[in-house]
Amino acid sequence: MKRIGFVFLLAISTIFLGFGQKSDLAFWRKSIPIYLSDTNFISLKSKLEKDTKQNFRLNQQDYYLVSATILLIHPQASKYLNEKQIDALRNYLGATNKFATSASLRAWLYAELGFSYYSDNQYINALSPFLLAQRDLDNLKDKDLILGDESLKKMGYYYLTMRMLPKSMAFLERVVKISDSNSENHRAALFNIGVNHYNAEKYSDAKIYLDKCLELSEKNGDWSRYAKALGELGRVKWVWNQKEEALQLLKEDIKISKELGLERNMMYARIQLGKMFLENEDLDSAQATFEKAYEYAKNLENCASFQEEIAHLLMELSIKKGDVTNELYYRRLADELNKMNSFTIGKDAVHLISSTIQSIVNEWEIEERNREIAAQQKMLLRFSFIGGVVILSLSVSFLIYRDKANRIQRLRQLEIEEFKQAKQSSERKLKEAHSSLESYKVYLQEKNAQIERLTRELTEINSTLLPPQALKEKKTSIKELLNSHLMTDENWELFKAAFISERREYYHSIKQNFQDLTESNLRIILLQKLNLTNQGTAHLLGVTIDAVKKAKQRMRKKYGDDYAKFEIGVD
Repeated sequence: MKRIGFVFLLAISTIFLGFGQKSDLAFWRKSIPIYLSDTNFISLKSKLEKDTKQNFRLNQQDYYLVSATILLIHPQASKYLNEKQIDALRNYLGATNKFATSASLRAWLYAELGFSYYSDNQYINALSPFLLAQRDLDNLKDKDLILGDESLKKMGYYYLTMRMLPKSMAFLERVVKISDSNSENHRAALFNIGVNHYNAEKYSDAKIYLDKCLELSEKNGDWSRYAKALGELGRVKWVWNQKEEALQLLKEDIKISKELGLERNMMYARIQLGKMFLENEDLDSAQATFEKAYEYAKNLENCASFQEEIAHLLMELSIKKGDVTNELYYRRLADELNKMNSFTIGKDAVHLISSTIQSIVNEWEIEERNREIAAQQKMLLRFSFIGGVVILSLSVSFLIYRDKANRIQRLRQLEIEEFKQAKQSSERKLKEAHSSLESYKVYLQEKNAQIERLTRELTEINSTLLPPQALKEKKTSIKELLNSHLMTDENWELFKAAFISERREYYHSIKQNFQDLTESNLRIILLQKLNLTNQGTAHLLGVTIDAVKKAKQRMRKKYGDDYAKFEIGVD
């Protein structure tokens, strides 16, 4: 108990300290890196105890917070603190970081607390500290940050995992801007910006950042980052149908990672390599690669989500092989892993967190525009510090949220009416333009924009305060509107007639040269001939973007060089 006594003394002491001390940013910018460089937990704890006593008149409340954070994130923390003690330390920091005497220090404290949860795959617990860090980081200039590149990088990682790519990109670009070009954080930011671009299907931009990462990693002897960048570049090459080069890059990634003992990266690279084998119908190679990756995932910490992904891939592979026994085995395994991951690190958790983040950020924007709401929220925060008025706080909160729910319900109804009017307006314009191909192009673009808005509305409505019945009715209305935007057989025939009327030569060329072309593939070709994106095509046809991509990939594989005659480009 003695070895952790200092840690829990922090939780008691901070609460009784005053709030008038001025935080010395220059002091913390110098001191925190020195503390972090001490690799011995025991000696570090002793030094922090000593320094806290010696600096009683200078930033003592900040000292307690910084000391607790440094001990929490120390590499040896799990050796000297058990799980309950770590949880207690996190709870203490979550409740008292707000007492930091400057926004700069508070941003660093919350970012580190959030990353502590994130590193343990506790994505939901990481949400609150990361959001509080974001609020300060968004309002602070880069020059006023403490270890800014480190905090911004960790924010970027979290939002990348949550699939909030624009926000992740914004943080990572700030890292690139303020970090030394030869630093590890600079290379990490370049790499993850490349991953962001890949996820956004901006493959040329992804290659630019990955090439820069490779160059700096080689220059600085950072072979771990170099290997990872090779693997991601391989994924880009695969999308571009440069398959041999893509496979070689992944194999080189695995080779370097094995030499360095980077088991987690070997696991990830093997998953990507196995996907390539699977798509290439090299089923035996895919199976061996996935099975090796699964062995790594089982033996590594915090890899349950990768286990689930591999189980799904092995199930898909078993179906292709017609291996019913293995298909059933991997299906059960995937279901079990999904139940375990669902509300911790799985898609449900990520969706919940993303929706919550967007909802809270929207609240901040409303707060800035509406001082009255901000004043009410401040009043509620004050009430939370007064233990004797719990009932009053709950009553006020209920009234405010009930009023907000009513306002949101009215707003949602108005938005649905607006969507209906926009749909009618688009159809009227098309009719007035006598269904020309150019008018169809405008019409389809407007439908896509409406589908995107409706899809976003359907996602965001889950985080509102509507009563269950009202929420169900609104979701039904939105889904009906979404379905009404899909391209029906009747709409398809009208569109095809307009296309043939104006592009007869192209249409007959396609039909004559590709007589076995299916109607579903013809829809994709004609829509993309009007410069619709994969996403836009998927919206109109009521399928996933992956379905559109795979259809194009199958056509490219089937028709080879003749695929270029479609004149619709590649992904």
